[in-house]
Amino acid sequence: MEELRLHMNQLTRFPKSIHGLKKLKVLVLGRNQLVEIPEEIWGLENLEELELYTNQIIRFPKGIYKLKKLALSNIKFTKILEGIQRLKNLEEVYFADNFSDEEKESIKKFFAEKITKELIISFR
Repeated sequence: MEELRLHMNQLTRFPKSIHGLKKLKVLVLGRNQLVEIPEEIWGLENLEELELYTNQIIRFPKGIYKLKKLALSNIKFTKILEGIQRLKNLEEVYFADNFSDEEKESIKKFFAEKITKELIISFR
C-alpha cells in the first residue's frame, strides 16, 4: 500500500498498525483530533507526504526532516515552526487560510530566513 487516507475518523492517537506499512508514500490524517505524531512514524522510510490539516498538532518528532510535502491547518504555528525548520527536503507546505495577514507574513518571513532553497508556501 502506497497511500492511506484516514481523514475524518475522529482519531485521537496515531494508529499503531500504520507502522508496518513500509511502502507508504502518502498518509492523510486530516480532520481528526491528533495532538502529536509519534517518533515511530519515521520508520516509514518511503513516506513523502503527510497531511495533518484540521488537527491540533503542537509538536513534531525529530524525524520530520525526511518529508518533502506537508499539509497543515488549525495548528499552533508558533510551536511547530521550530520543528518545521528542520525540514531540509521540504518542497511544499500548505497552511489552511486560518491565519491573520500578520501571521501569514511572519510564516513567510520565517521560511525565507530559515530555508535556503525555493519553497512553495500556500494558504488555502
